[in-house]
Amino acid sequence: MSKKNGFTLVELLVVIAIIGLLVGLLLPAVQSAREAARKMKCSNNLKQIALACHAYSNFNMETFPPGNGMRKYSEGKEEGAFNHSFAVFILPFIDQQVLYDTIDFSYSSKQMYYQNPRPAALTTIIPMYYCPSYQREVLCTEAIYYKYGALWTYNGVGGVIRSTEEINAKEGEKYAVAPEVSGGTYGNLPDNGMFTWMKAIKVSMVTDGLSNTLLASEYIQKDSSGAYSTQAGNVRPWVLGANENRGMYAFKVIRYEIDAPYDRIGDNVPFNHLPMGSDHVDGVNASKADGSVSFLNKNMDTAVYKALGTRNGGSPENGLGED
Repeated sequence: MSKKNGFTLVELLVVIAIIGLLVGLLLPAVQSAREAARKMKCSNNLKQIALACHAYSNFNMETFPPGNGMRKYSEGKEEGAFNHSFAVFILPFIDQQVLYDTIDFSYSSKQMYYQNPRPAALTTIIPMYYCPSYQREVLCTEAIYYKYGALWTYNGVGGVIRSTEEINAKEGEKYAVAPEVSGGTYGNLPDNGMFTWMKAIKVSMVTDGLSNTLLASEYIQKDSSGAYSTQAGNVRPWVLGANENRGMYAFKVIRYEIDAPYDRIGDNVPFNHLPMGSDHVDGVNASKADGSVSFLNKNMDTAVYKALGTRNGGSPENGLGED
């Protein structure tokens, strides 16, 4: 009597178990490779943003784009209110001249929401303006102007706010303390970064050196609960520069460490001082004013991080400088 060829049930189960084990071993490696690719794409996004800011300066008397423009609109309390983000001003330098030409600058960034029809730029998703590791919706359609439109997961660096302990550093060494302009309830704005209220920074004003000064970083902050815990949290559309109370949509001030677990409401952190962060493991990509990009580990020395956040703060090695 001939013997039939085939697998027994036990053999089949063993093969399935081995395949499952191999898949389990390979999956983390595949996910890691994908994240590495996303992280590299994010780094390139920030590099292109930095280079676009440089290109802008070449056409504007060696002056970087202002974080929130320089105009005054009818619904604003002062110049700068409801102006457009620097992300708008660099559009021609990231191959978006056609999109830039569709924007009617007689309307503020807030008024764009109330135009009928709303301009296409408001909801145009620009791949360069969001990190591919940001696995959430990048087109927000809430019925309010500051949460309606295509989001971006980057922000300019608006300088550094020093703590009392840092200001009262050990004898003989003082942290550079910049004059501040009022940010109202949204947090004060120092005049020591690449972006600040109603000011465009000239290359000559970056006395720490372009390679020692942060220009932009990843920013994805949202609260753990409450009004700013749902999409998009505290992330805003790329067209917005600032509101009427100096709440800055286009840049953030460095006051806390990277990925600090602080909430806008729960921890009473001013909107302008919310920490930089990302969906990468252990830190953020950040571009410097010379166009280079570095990955900043969230555990990096805070003094070094803050020193990089200023354009005129002193030594980049230890974050110290003279008043």
